[in-house]
Amino acid sequence: MPLLGLLLGAVSLALAPAQNAISRNLVEREADRYALGLTGNRAAFIGAMEKLGRMNLADPQPPALVKYLLYSHPPLQERIDFARERQ
Repeated sequence: MPLLGLLLGAVSLALAPAQNAISRNLVEREADRYALGLTGNRAAFIGAMEKLGRMNLADPQPPALVKYLLYSHPPLQERIDFARERQ
């Protein structure tokens, strides 16, 4: 059992960046698109992202390696830029 646990842990660690990329690019981006389309209020979305970043002391623009390895959601600055680009 301990060997199986170590093996599964190693596989999980190796697959984590791919899982995070799928979540970040497919699921979370679509959730942002839906929220913006539903409310039609970019300013409120941007304000919420900025407030969330301040409250959580989040790094709005993390280094690329950190983003790809650890982030399951887009960084705050990417979400804000996405909202600003939406019409």
